[in-house]
Amino acid sequence: MIAMIGIIVVVVIGILATVFNSDAVMYFLAGIYRNIRESGVGLGTWIKSLFIKINHK
Repeated sequence: MIAMIGIIVVVVIGILATVFNSDAVMYFLAGIYRNIRESGVGLGTWIKSLFIKINHK
């Protein structure tokens, strides 16, 4: 189930990266991939920390 959600998220972000050709999106994609690989549990925390980083830019 978690793997399924992860695959969908990666595909969607992959499409966004293609459309916008954005380094930020690629960084986001790489971070999600790394997080899912290490542990799916910490994904919510990681996304929160990423949004905090974006908001502080």
